Amino acid sequence: MELPILTISNILNETIPEIDWYVNDVPKEKVGLPNLPLGRIVELSGTYEGFASNDPTALFTHLQVDVWVKDMKELSKYYYKIDEVLRDEAIQCTYTEQTHDIDFENTRRIIKRYTITQRVR
Repeated sequence: MELPILTISNILNETIPEIDWYVNDVPKEKVGLPNLPLGRIVELSGTYEGFASNDPTALFTHLQVDVWVKDMKELSKYYYKIDEVLRDEAIQCTYTEQTHDIDFENTRRIIKRYTITQRVR
């Protein structure tokens, strides 16, 4: 079974390669306007559910995808595209927001949270 953050990372790297994707941390040298757009995928929590004979049948994992972009044009380009790509893989968005990130040279930031369900074998 693949880690949920790696599943999301593989999907996004394949379908939206123009974003420089990272798992958990963005290297400090990449933080800044010249390197945008870039994205980060972080696991927030996971819950085993659907027990049968004391063994779980599913793992529900909640993840956050952050994307930093240069301007509103890029924000508009990726805001729904990420949802569409992950929805095609049966990964549902549970929260979405766009904001300014003052710690990232006041760039625009897309914040998305998703739930991925994996069967436990």
